[in-house]
Parts: sequence; structure tokens; C-alpha cells
Amino acid sequence: PETLDELGEPGWHLFDQEIFRRYVTLLPVMGQRGCPFGCNFCSRPYGKLVRQRTPELIIDEIQKNFEHYNIDTIRFEDETFSVDRRHTLEVCNEFIKRKASLNISWSCLVHANTIDQELIYKMKEAGCIYIGYGVESGDEEIIKNMQKGVTKDRIIRARKMLKKGGITTLAFFIIGHPHETRKSIWNSIKFMVELNAEETAIGIMVPYPGTDTWELARQGLGGYKKLSDNWDDYNKQIGNAVELQGISRKEMEFYQLLGYFLIYFMNFRFISMFKQIFKQSSLISEILMKIIRSLVVPQKP
Repeated sequence: PETLDELGEPGWHLFDQEIFRRYVTLLPVMGQRGCPFGCNFCSRPYGKLVRQRTPELIIDEIQKNFEHYNIDTIRFEDETFSVDRRHTLEVCNEFIKRKASLNISWSCLVHANTIDQELIYKMKEAGCIYIGYGVESGDEEIIKNMQKGVTKDRIIRARKMLKKGGITTLAFFIIGHPHETRKSIWNSIKFMVELNAEETAIGIMVPYPGTDTWELARQGLGGYKKLSDNWDDYNKQIGNAVELQGISRKEMEFYQLLGYFLIYFMNFRFISMFKQIFKQSSLISEILMKIIRSLVVPQKP
């Protein structure tokens, strides 16, 4: 179908309602499916054609859940919430129209090319408090080749607009792009420090089936050394899907941790650093133990 209106609302009523009302404080909402951008690492599970729901129906669903359940936060699962400016404004205006009866905060994902200052202010007015966007790399050549259609200037501009609009920003980075080198990784780490987003997520490349990156890794091209056949390895944080010629997996994991450290250390955000260490202590411990084990236990050829 051309729209998603025909699909109706999720079946939250099928869950145990007593437990649901008691413990659920955040619910996911999807206002549209599809993403027109061509990132070479993205599987685009909903395709490139953008199909939308009517803004009134989106907010109807949110308001109903707000009134029935113990939720105070909504997370939009749209791949690129702001891909259609008109639709984004209509959703925001519908939020604002119902502000007296719908006191709720929300988050979403955007693309650096699809936001402007006016739109950010409108989203903030509508209750948006948290936005994530893909940066992926700080190396000019990697950015050009990953087919995201973005530039470092655009990424910096987006960060400044979000900061000016008072919205907490999450910047996504990936280590292990095709033809990645130590120099390009360092360029990314320096760019992470420069952006200094409130939150940064650093993943290691996962070549999902069907992507350009998958084909390169499968054929041993793009600087990739191996491709795991074990689906359990396909995790951006502690997996083991691929490694690069000349850059081992444990070295990429070292850069991953170093990036997190330098963002806080170089920007004198020591309190935030300790909060994140406490918040992500189990994940950090798991990554460190994985690196230590790889140094102690001989690797299979």
C-alpha cells in the first residue's frame, strides 16, 4: 500500500495489561517506513520507498496509549523521521495542538541533510528531547564512499542546530568501513571529539546480508579479511563479524574504547565519563574481557 494507515495500531492489548500498565513507561511508534538514502552498510529492511501514516492517526495512537498506560516517553522508530519536512511539521503541529491533554516527550532519528533550524525549533516545541543521527566516519574519503550523501560540514551544521535547539544529540559512528585504515579511524576519533555530542555510539561494522558491505566482505574485497558465518557474531559492540587486512578485531575494539574515552577526556567531561562508565559497565567489561582473552588465548588460523 502507498500509506501505512491500513495497518492500524500495534496490538499492545494482547499483552498482560496489569504488567503492561505497571512497568511500561516508554513505547515505540512508527509513523513511516522506508528510507531513500543509499548507505552501503544499511540493509534498509523497509525498502527505499517512504510510506507514511496520517499525522492525526499517529497522534491518536500516542494519545490513546498515554491515557491507557503508564508512559511518559515515545520513541519514533522511523528510519529517518525528518525525511519529509511537510509530514514532520504536520506531526509536530498535531502534538502541539494536543499539548494540554498530551504531556509526553519523544525521540527520533534524523539525517543531517533533512533538518533545519526552524524544523528543530518546531520539534522541540512539540516535545522532542532526544535525536540520533548517523555520522558514521570522520574521514572524508570514507564519508564519500559510503553513499550516505552527506558531508562533514553538513554533519557539523546539524550538530550546531540541534545544540542551539536544546535537543540532546546522539551521534552514531562505525569503525571498520570498506578500505578503513588506521589513519581513517583516527580521523573518525578526532571528529567524535570535535562534535562532542551529548552521547556517542561507536559500533564496529556489521556487514548485513544484502548490503554492499556484505558483498565486499563475502568476496574478501574492500580490505576485509574474513566474514563470520555465525549469526551470533553480528553485533556492533561485542561481535566478531569481520576484521580488516592489517587491523585485527581486537585492535578495532581498542579504538572503539579509546574513542569513547577521548570524547569525554579531551572535552573535560569527566563527570559525564564516569556516569557513562557506570551506566555501561557490563558492556565495557565484556569488551575488555574479549580483548584480554584474544591476547591470552591463541587465535585459530
